[in-house]
Amino acid sequence: MPGSGSDSNPRSGSVYDLGRNSYNHKDYVSARLQFAQACDAAEMKACNYLGYLYARGLGGDQDRERARDVYQKACDHGIMSSCASLGSLYQDAGNKDDARKYFKKACDGGVNESCNLLRGIR
Repeated sequence: MPGSGSDSNPRSGSVYDLGRNSYNHKDYVSARLQFAQACDAAEMKACNYLGYLYARGLGGDQDRERARDVYQKACDHGIMSSCASLGSLYQDAGNKDDARKYFKKACDGGVNESCNLLRGIR
């Protein structure tokens, strides 16, 4: 699950906040639309959630390529959980080199689970 925390109530009515509210209420179709809009507006936390929805097929078809693209965008802007998710996508695809690269970036960025996953890649 992307991110952490308990920001389940929309704070200011931003599109990201509306997406979080939809996500928390399991309205994944609305969440996907709202997060896509917020991601397009450079809200990197929204890109992280959008990647999760694409990767899992929540709110629409599963699309790992689109998940990779939005995770990459967020990772490039410092969202370490997106870097970890990229590592997982690459690992699932059998691409150990890129999996290592993104797990290491996430690990170095403080995502402890990625450190464990990095050690597990042979």
